[in-house]
Amino acid sequence: MIKGLPDETVFKKVSIRLFLYSLNQLYLFDEYLNIIPEMEIENEETAIHDYINNNQEELYAILILLFQSIENFLKKEVCNESPYLIISTHPDLWKDRDFNSLHLHGFDSLLKIYSETKNKKINHIVLQNMNSLRKLRNSIVHGVHTEFLNPEEICNYIFIYLDNFWGNSWLNEIRPYIPYEEHSGSNTILLWRYFFLFKKYLKINNIKKLLDIKTNKFFACPECTHYNKCAYTIIDKCDLAYFLNSPKESNKILFCPICQNKFYVENHICTKNKSCSNNVVSSQDWGDFCLDCLSFIE
Repeated sequence: MIKGLPDETVFKKVSIRLFLYSLNQLYLFDEYLNIIPEMEIENEETAIHDYINNNQEELYAILILLFQSIENFLKKEVCNESPYLIISTHPDLWKDRDFNSLHLHGFDSLLKIYSETKNKKINHIVLQNMNSLRKLRNSIVHGVHTEFLNPEEICNYIFIYLDNFWGNSWLNEIRPYIPYEEHSGSNTILLWRYFFLFKKYLKINNIKKLLDIKTNKFFACPECTHYNKCAYTIIDKCDLAYFLNSPKESNKILFCPICQNKFYVENHICTKNKSCSNNVVSSQDWGDFCLDCLSFIE
């Protein structure tokens, strides 16, 4: 009898923590790239390329964290069926052994077991990408990787991971693990950091897919935009809010997938800018807010 069999929640927590840490590190890496254009350097493209090239080890570490997150996700899913399925040691050698003394299946085997136990056929493109990621990670940890790695490549692997493995549940699953930011007292700031990366490196259709959104029309979220400006002076507005109902209806409801808030939009005239439409969020707490010019209306 095997002692100390793990629960799938152990792998789930580790998977999410590794994923969030890789995202945080990627955001911090990319933050410097966004500062370069403000430095008035003669050749911005060369400066950006040189910075990425001179700091490849940081991107290597981020990619390794992402790979480990995916591997722990697979362990979570397989362990949910049975923890015995993640053990590669022959069953004849299981008797009176501690779980931590046994060998576990590697990435390739876990991927196959996951596909079979969940009755989920993984398409060949995803398998090719996972195989490329595994080879890339192995070449890095073995010290033989020499090819140029950029943030966009990592973001593409992130999209494949979230879209094909976590699915539409990913945001609700990771949200409880995102810490509250000390200045704003909100976790929406840190979550917006991740979407700031996605906006930069992923196509809008991929972002819509991650959020399970069908609309093509987006607006700035009043609350997230306010937090961004106050806590971090982030001028990039959180423009992923969308109408839950038809924008032609008189009682329009705006929903933000980042902060999960709903806002009631009324047809008011913006007194700050005459060219704005009449889409104004009305709130008893902090007044009226124009969705076009992002100004508070007196």
